[in-house]
Amino acid sequence: VAWKVSSTGRYVPHFGGAGHAYQWPSTLSNIPQGSTPKAGAAAIMYGGPYGHVMYVEAVNGDGTITVSDYNLGVDGLYRYYTRSASGLTYIYF
Repeated sequence: VAWKVSSTGRYVPHFGGAGHAYQWPSTLSNIPQGSTPKAGAAAIMYGGPYGHVMYVEAVNGDGTITVSDYNLGVDGLYRYYTRSASGLTYIYF
């Protein structure tokens, strides 16, 4: 996700890959965050031992978001899919 944000010309502070996905909000506490999805944001999911970070590709009118991510199933796969927007923390780069 850091690469995806950076590839769109926005700044992502370097944090050396330290920590897990669920730690992004605290590690990047100086970056605006909230519970409202916006295209281009990082979406943080807190489940599991590490959490998960997704890139918000689009916000849909039905309350879902379209995201892209990598390694969700710890399987090394890239995914692009639609899911619920609720229960996530969004970081607005």
